[in-house]
Amino acid sequence: MPYSVIIRIFLILISVKVCKSGNILILNSWQSKSHALTMLPMAEKLQEIGHSVAMYHNNLAPLGKISDKINSIESVGKISIKPGHTVGEVFWNFQVDPLVYEPPFVFSLEIMKSVINDENLATVLNTSYDVVLVDEIFMSMQAAVALKLKQKFGSRIGIFATTDVNVLFTQYKGLGRNPITETNFYTSHFDMYDVNVERFWWRLKSFITHLKEIYIHYVNDYHMKGAGELLEISSSFDEIFGNSLFTLMEFPYNFGYPVTKSSNLFHIMHFCPESKLLSEDYLKFIEDPTYEAVIYVAFGSFTDWTVAPNGTIEKFVNALNDLEEYKIIWSYNGPSVSHLVKSHIMVTSWAPQHGILSHKKVQAFFTHGGQKSLKEGICTATPLLFFPLFSDQPKNTANAILMGIAEAVNKFNFTSEVISEKLRIILRTKSYAERMEKASLCLRKLIFRILVPLNFHRQACASSRRSGTFYLEIGKKFRVQR
Repeated sequence: MPYSVIIRIFLILISVKVCKSGNILILNSWQSKSHALTMLPMAEKLQEIGHSVAMYHNNLAPLGKISDKINSIESVGKISIKPGHTVGEVFWNFQVDPLVYEPPFVFSLEIMKSVINDENLATVLNTSYDVVLVDEIFMSMQAAVALKLKQKFGSRIGIFATTDVNVLFTQYKGLGRNPITETNFYTSHFDMYDVNVERFWWRLKSFITHLKEIYIHYVNDYHMKGAGELLEISSSFDEIFGNSLFTLMEFPYNFGYPVTKSSNLFHIMHFCPESKLLSEDYLKFIEDPTYEAVIYVAFGSFTDWTVAPNGTIEKFVNALNDLEEYKIIWSYNGPSVSHLVKSHIMVTSWAPQHGILSHKKVQAFFTHGGQKSLKEGICTATPLLFFPLFSDQPKNTANAILMGIAEAVNKFNFTSEVISEKLRIILRTKSYAERMEKASLCLRKLIFRILVPLNFHRQACASSRRSGTFYLEIGKKFRVQR
């Protein structure tokens, strides 16, 4: 056994500490079931090992039950949103740009105003939590509540980044990342195939984007302060990042260009789950020997097909109907298309995504390119066709194209023919599957390297009030005294 392995095992063993259970709160971004589900595996694991875990949601509509294992607390508010600027409409119609990131901070603040007297919010604000984890995106509400709990009870604050963090976050945390020497967080849909940090024009465009990001940062800081005023607390980016002791990050650090890291930024990377046995209906459909392969189509819970641009659904239906040599499973929750699709297409409002992608006959995944979909595609070694809508999705797409594991369709100028042509390219070109196998192996090696520290990351053990100390067990790298 190599000496390095022996030393690592020794250090891990001497770092083990018996901890008392802690009371942990996770503050989810507004109206985001996707983010809640990203944070859920860690929350359930903490609950399993003896901690008491609650997750608070601040929404415009009920989120619904997300888990039987943790306490889910919800406040439902009501606000007026400018026509054309709902989340669904922004996803379909807007280009990713820093200036578009102001409305979500406004929505977070306005929802908070509408539920300020809500009993569930009052319960959260009057409960002593040892640790408060803050969803990093659109954090007007999350930051104010976390800082209020720190003021009242001395709660420790951590950040949970459900996707890649933006440049300003890395500057607050002293990571010194250069915004023009990595794939831009605000990558344009028209630049997904042209990312090249060595090109002057690319770097110039990234620099201009960063100037806009700095401007909108000060605008959004105003909304952060407004949320703090509701709770009579000073809240801002400086306050929340200055008071956060660690950051948990789901984004794989070996995806894309190399970036700087730090000792209090932890890539927790929940494991590639074991695939569950599919039901007889799915197995019969997938294993039909008369078809070459199976394509799985899914666009996440945030995609609102009812506000898609005119003709969009018809283009998707025509593209999938054209692929008659393949079976297709389409996870879709929009207006009915059952009367439009051909017999080789199964349309379902929900599908066991990981189980489907794990089947060896499923050889292409057509997706919006969200963080979880990207990871599941790599985990199951399924080549990808991206149709990025918003947020981190164009950046994820650009990085996947650079890795040679994906193709992309631009939402602003696509046709049915482009979709069907690119799916056929992915399915008939062996290099996509070969490179995806290598990417999957790399991800699993990354997860293995993180597996041992994870056993201690998740021991976010908070002692009782009487002892007056708090430990986040990460091989004893991190300790905070009251």
